[in-house]
Amino acid sequence: MLAAVDGETLLLHQSHPAKIAVDVSASAISGLLLWRRHLLAGATVRYLLPVAGSIAVLSLADLSRHRERRAGRYVLEHMPPGAQVVRLAGDLVMALGCWRRRPRLIAAGSLLVLAGWAHGLVLGAPPAARLRRLRPQALRRPGSGHRPSP
Repeated sequence: MLAAVDGETLLLHQSHPAKIAVDVSASAISGLLLWRRHLLAGATVRYLLPVAGSIAVLSLADLSRHRERRAGRYVLEHMPPGAQVVRLAGDLVMALGCWRRRPRLIAAGSLLVLAGWAHGLVLGAPPAARLRRLRPQALRRPGSGHRPSP
């Protein structure tokens, strides 16, 4: 069973490669099922597989190592709740597009999901993240043996 998981870990697991693979696969399979008018199967695949993927990643993956990787650092600095809402809204638009067989809605939903992921690329680092990056350098004393990080 899962132990108590903090918000940072929940955020971090979203960028784990296994979790992303499950989410993308579930979206594609669900999209096909919804296009073929299998509402219950499509909705089940779209929402239960990602939950199962989350449980697996949170239970089995070493997220402390993932925190130090580029993707882990990115979500910790650039994935505020608003960006997550944009991603969820995009997923819902894609599902609706599949159900209504409207490729433009699917494309619009995909763009919303990408916009949610690209939050940090578009808007840059939030002030708190910029301050966190600057603070260690500002606290270093000359000759303390620490070299500035690249």
